[in-house]
Amino acid sequence: MSVGPESAQAKGQLPAGLRLVHVTTLPSLERLGPHWRALEATSAVRPTIFQSFDWVSHWCRTFAGPDSQVELSIVAGYRGDELVFIGPWQKAYRRGIHRLVWLTYPMAQYGDVLCKMGEDARIWLEAAFALLKRVGGYDILHLRHVRETSVLHPYAAQHMHDGRLYEKAPWMDYSAFENLEAYDNRLNRSQKKHRKNVRAHMQKLGEIKFEHIRPGPQLNCVLDLALQEKRVWMEENGNVSAVISDLRHDALMKELAQREGGDITIDVTQLSVDGRALSWEVALRYGKKHYCYIISRSNLTKDQSPGRLHFDLNQRRTLEHGYASYDLMSPNDAYKESWSNAFEPVNDYYYPLTFWGQIYGRLYVGRLRPVLRSIYMHIPLSLKRLAAR
Repeated sequence: MSVGPESAQAKGQLPAGLRLVHVTTLPSLERLGPHWRALEATSAVRPTIFQSFDWVSHWCRTFAGPDSQVELSIVAGYRGDELVFIGPWQKAYRRGIHRLVWLTYPMAQYGDVLCKMGEDARIWLEAAFALLKRVGGYDILHLRHVRETSVLHPYAAQHMHDGRLYEKAPWMDYSAFENLEAYDNRLNRSQKKHRKNVRAHMQKLGEIKFEHIRPGPQLNCVLDLALQEKRVWMEENGNVSAVISDLRHDALMKELAQREGGDITIDVTQLSVDGRALSWEVALRYGKKHYCYIISRSNLTKDQSPGRLHFDLNQRRTLEHGYASYDLMSPNDAYKESWSNAFEPVNDYYYPLTFWGQIYGRLYVGRLRPVLRSIYMHIPLSLKRLAAR
């Protein structure tokens, strides 16, 4: 149920005229829509696509229906009748611990709260955490992938516990380039030669075709193929993804790709040689940002590097179309380095709400989990495959 304004107000923590509402149902979320969209435009930090109402509402309709186990826990803050703060969370269970994680996690690559420019985010966050303690049923907030430029970061760095999973979010900042010539000139001689060789090698195999797949029956077929090839690649490399393995994710991508209107779009591109599809990018677009959400290639083309040519062609395309940036998403990988010119620190934080949440946070989130992650990253491929199975 959704807690009413009077019962949800954080008494003693917010000045007069300010109040909190705890939103836990889909109808209550839908009623927030116009106000949430307005806050996106006035937030102190422009939210990423994963905090946009367009993304959140579509995800909730797919994953948080009446028969699902997803429990919304969104804290909305009002100054008078104006929505000025949103803490977008959901309840998750693990080993007897009731966690709060970002809404739309694990699909949400970045997490943050929304807070209107000029508002004190610290006051709203402290009031929101106090509300969650009073409501009960939550042991810990475990918040992944917090960017250094986020609204939450200054508070998290001072008042929350360090999750010790230090990563980088790589992206290409197009403001550094006046035109495509400047984009090309960022490369050194060796890089230019290598990319020229990649293209020449593929041209020997046949005609290269790079295309944007428009909404329609073909788009669904291309998405099916790209996602299936991604699953095969992940299995071969001992990787596990709760997102890619969930077929509801496929349904959400298709729904977003086929609809008209809204604040976000799905952009699908395909690279073919001699009529055979070799690589795909499934991208998300929000405002002037292009998010490289999934990059996939045919698993029969291991030595042809179609992904490199795909990146080059699509970055040129997005630059020409006036996008401000091309986000390659965290975590950073070696192959992303030559396609990025900016990197932002990303980290996890946690905030215990109960005694058991404090124990879980200290022993698992802050200590054991970073060690297990480090071990996994350095074990042989054969052991990764075994662990994945």
